[in-house]
Amino acid sequence: MDGHELWLTQCENLGYEPDTHLYEDGTRTSQDAANQLGCEVAHIAKSIVFAGQEGAIVVITSGANRVDRKRKLKRLLGYKPSMTDADYILESFRALEGAQFEFYGNYYNAQAMFQLGGKYWETYADWMYETYLKKQKDDGSWYSREAGQVYGTAMMTLAFTVPYRQLPIYQRDETVDEE
Repeated sequence: MDGHELWLTQCENLGYEPDTHLYEDGTRTSQDAANQLGCEVAHIAKSIVFAGQEGAIVVITSGANRVDRKRKLKRLLGYKPSMTDADYILESFRALEGAQFEFYGNYYNAQAMFQLGGKYWETYADWMYETYLKKQKDDGSWYSREAGQVYGTAMMTLAFTVPYRQLPIYQRDETVDEE
């Protein structure tokens, strides 16, 4: 049973039937997402992951902004973080379990890995569903030590529903080679 089927089974066990919507054009850029939603690109939030000295650094900004890692991030961090790629996440995601802000990190990793698809999503999704479904409470919730039950449940639900593409930010270009 793959991660999608496992999630649907868990939803069914809780009496929940997700109402999904697939956006036809997908969204590879902030402008694509704005076009799908019919809003300005400045109203779209985008995230970019950099490799820091002690782990990943996630920058979330308006879709209209550019991230200046050479000056602004260097000034904030004291060094210029390096660019990452999907293999960086595959090499380090297992360290999320039990880490500070793990639910937040899991959500953004799920988005990134789903966008890439293929081995990236398959590897990450299998781990995510197996790891976090075991941590689900009897009432269907998850508990985040940083922010509590409502936040933990919201973040895990968002991460688990990435493949259902309920928001255009979860869309991916299905023509990408997924071997």
